[in-house]
Amino acid sequence: MTGLDETAKGVFAISATPFAEDGSLDLDSTDRLIEFYLESGVTGLTILGVMGEAPKLAPDEAVAFTKRVLATVANKVPVVVGVSSPAFNPMSALTRRVMDMGAAGVMVAPAGGLNTDEKIENYFHAVCDLLNDVPIVLQDYPPSTGVWFSTALLNKLFADLPSLKILKHEDWPGLRKVTQFRAAEAAGDRRREQQIGIGLAIRKETLRRRGVIASAATRAPGPSLDAHDHAELTHLLARLDRALAAGDMDTSFYPPDFQAA
Repeated sequence: MTGLDETAKGVFAISATPFAEDGSLDLDSTDRLIEFYLESGVTGLTILGVMGEAPKLAPDEAVAFTKRVLATVANKVPVVVGVSSPAFNPMSALTRRVMDMGAAGVMVAPAGGLNTDEKIENYFHAVCDLLNDVPIVLQDYPPSTGVWFSTALLNKLFADLPSLKILKHEDWPGLRKVTQFRAAEAAGDRRREQQIGIGLAIRKETLRRRGVIASAATRAPGPSLDAHDHAELTHLLARLDRALAAGDMDTSFYPPDFQAA
């Protein structure tokens, strides 16, 4: 698969990691999930991020999941693999494994405790030195990492570090930051995307209801839905179903046999 670069565009689905009710990896559901994304017309995939519950996977599970995803994708679209870690050794080891298996690039979020621009800048210089020329997606998700990037710092990082190819923008509210990025790009500078908490459980339950994965289980500690949440989700999906049936929505991006659950 061709490496990731600044020209990447379209929709890169942020993949869940399917688990069985006993908490083990569900690789059969993984096959169905990835096939669902591909049939939906995604232009790329990102795995082992926050949505993928990456910190809850053992290293061998992360490798096994990535191997299964890449085998199912079969070079149809680029796959970005999250390799974030508090320590550089496991980050480097996982990066080597997934790139050797055919990943297009890796995603890195900052380690905790980076509370100044200088610390953040030094950290990503060290990451880029560590991973050499591997294409990197910088994950900007302050609610998860506790690390806050200014627009000026991000522009400087992308200007100084050629390995940084894409910004996964998840700061919120983040529209002002997006506007500032667009202004920088229009001026000939640079880059760009937007989740938290219970959203993970909702996404996995929706995938379960659509028959894409067998279980909506998340690994502990993690969010779960109560009876009220399930009722609200049922109501919202029914409303979506009515809109689809009435032709009130553009369905061109859904697979031919899609039905809202």
